[in-house]
Amino acid sequence: GIGQAILAQAPFRLKQHGGLVTSAQRKLCLPCMASRECAQVFIFVNPSAGGNRAAVYLEDVGERPLQIRRNGVDADVWIYNIREGDSGKKEGFLQVKALSDAAAGEGPLVRVMVAGGDGTVMWALTELMKTGVCMAKVAVGHIPFGTGNDFSRATGWGPTARANLVGQNQEHLTEDVRRWIHAEVKDFDVWEVEITTAPDGQFFFVRDGKKALTTDDKLQHGLVDLPEGGMLMRKPMANYFSFGFSERAGIGFEKTRTRSRMLNNLRYGWEGTKKWLFRRPPSVSDVLDELGIGTDTEADADAVAGAEAEAGAAADALPAPSASVASTRMPESEGTPSGTDCLLALGEASDSPQPGSPPTPAQPGAPPPPPPPQSP
Repeated sequence: GIGQAILAQAPFRLKQHGGLVTSAQRKLCLPCMASRECAQVFIFVNPSAGGNRAAVYLEDVGERPLQIRRNGVDADVWIYNIREGDSGKKEGFLQVKALSDAAAGEGPLVRVMVAGGDGTVMWALTELMKTGVCMAKVAVGHIPFGTGNDFSRATGWGPTARANLVGQNQEHLTEDVRRWIHAEVKDFDVWEVEITTAPDGQFFFVRDGKKALTTDDKLQHGLVDLPEGGMLMRKPMANYFSFGFSERAGIGFEKTRTRSRMLNNLRYGWEGTKKWLFRRPPSVSDVLDELGIGTDTEADADAVAGAEAEAGAAADALPAPSASVASTRMPESEGTPSGTDCLLALGEASDSPQPGSPPTPAQPGAPPPPPPPQSP
C-alpha cells in the first residue's frame, strides 16, 4: 500500500509502503527529540530545477542539520540532493525514516519540503515509499521551481519560489521554515497509474538533449520489461498525467530546456505550435475506430460501464492505440478518514504573494483541488 505524507502549506499523507532498510546501509545522525520538541524539516533539492536556482539550498546552507533557534522557530533543517544515491537507499530518505520511526506516538510530524517542479514532488513521494517511511508521520510540501508548477498553484504554494531563498543571516529560510511547520493539513487522494505499451513499444526520457532509456530511468520510474514484449510502468500520481500531443511537445521542450524560466515558457509554446502545425494529433473518431469502439453499441456500453466500475471513476481520456492506460485510487491510509489516501495542507500563496516573489496574478488556468473520487 501507500502511506501518509503531507505537503507543507500544502502537506498530504499516504499509506505505509513496506520495505526493509537495515542500519548497516547508512550511519544516521539522530538529534535528541525527547529533550527538545524541535521541528524536523527536510529539504530535498532537484539542483537542475528553476534554471539551477534550487541548487542555492545546497550551496548556501552548510552542515547538516542546520539548527534554527530564533524568531520563534525551533527546528533542525536537513538539506539533501534528491539525485544522489540509489533509489530506495538515498541517505536523506533513510534519515527521514530514522527520525519518523523515533518520533513518539502523536508527536510532531516530520516535514519534507521538495524544491523542484511538480514531477519532483512525486519523485520524493516515491522515494519515501520505497524507503519504507511511515507516511502517517511525515508532512510533504512544495517549493516551486518548475516551469508550470500546476500542483503548487492548486495547493496554495504559488507559481514560483521567492527570489532570495536563504537571505542575510538565513532570515528568509527561517521565515519559510516557520510557514512550513505551521501548514494546515487537508485530505488528499493519490492514484496509481499503470501504462502497458504495445509489444514493440517502449518509454523514452531526455538525457543530455536526446531521447534515451537508461537503467536509472527504469528504476526511478518503475519500468518492467514484459515477457511478451513491450513495457509496463506503474507509479503513483497526485496531480494529473497526460499523454499524446502534450507529451510530444513536452519531449521537444526537454531537449532544449534552458536555465531561464521565461525562455523555457517561450520554448514550451514554440514546441506546442510546431507539433500542432506539422504533426496534428488524430481525431477522437479515428482513435475510437482504431480501438474498435462503436461497432457494437450495446456491448461497448456494457464494457465501458464495467471498466468504470472497476476503476472507481469514469475515464476522462482515451488511451492511444499503442498502449493501454489504467488509473485506480490508492488504498486508504490507516488512520485517515474513509475515502481518502493522504492529507493535504493548503498554502497561503494563492491569496497573497510571498516576500521576495513577484505579485501572483490570477491563474484562471490553474487546476482546482481535486474533488473526492466517486465510490465504485
